[in-house]
Amino acid sequence: MSYINAAIAADLKQLGARIERLLVDLEHFDLAYFSGDDSDSDAKQRWEAQLDKEEHETHEALQSALFTLEARLGLYADALGLRDVSRRIVDWKERWPHESWAITRHWATSEADGRESRPYSELQPILDGLLVLTGTVETPPPDPVLRKDRERLEHALRSLAKLCRDRNIKPSREHDVQQVMHSHFEGMFDDYTRKVTISKPLVSFAPDAGIPSLKAAIECKFVGAEKVRTGPTSILSSS
Repeated sequence: MSYINAAIAADLKQLGARIERLLVDLEHFDLAYFSGDDSDSDAKQRWEAQLDKEEHETHEALQSALFTLEARLGLYADALGLRDVSRRIVDWKERWPHESWAITRHWATSEADGRESRPYSELQPILDGLLVLTGTVETPPPDPVLRKDRERLEHALRSLAKLCRDRNIKPSREHDVQQVMHSHFEGMFDDYTRKVTISKPLVSFAPDAGIPSLKAAIECKFVGAEKVRTGPTSILSSS
């Protein structure tokens, strides 16, 4: 049975990750801005229409992903004989009809903001519980605090272009973006550091910054091509 449980855990992890990626994509729409000439109203309207189309498609993808997650949770709960979980999923479907699964809401604190799916937020305890039951003994239970902090970090990284614009900084090189990143992130994360080294067999890699508590290293890159909608970008990696 262990191989069956492992397959269930792997499937649920993938489904949860898919939904969280879609929520990240929806947050990106909040940060998008027209990088062309504002006086070119036709170009701006075309850009806005395309943006609306992509956002609508992402909402539909979220609805589809939640449908799949709900179906798999119910299937696996029945297979594992978890009747209480099955009842909880039925109750969840009564509170959240299918048409509500595509809806998200904006959340904000003094430190960050983003998009949230309330239906998914209510399913997460069930999802996390099944992952604990079907995972290996060595697999630690999901840490909601760590996950939320990483989401906050990822959101902050995606906001770098907006931070530069809000500070009236027009970056022309990586150093310009790095300075904004250091200034902002040092006030967000207690253990944010500019001195990080990742040892490798032949050569060590020194990223621009890191957050040890999140096991995250950050390498900032500047994209100067106007084809890229949000200008500067960053790469987040974790060990």
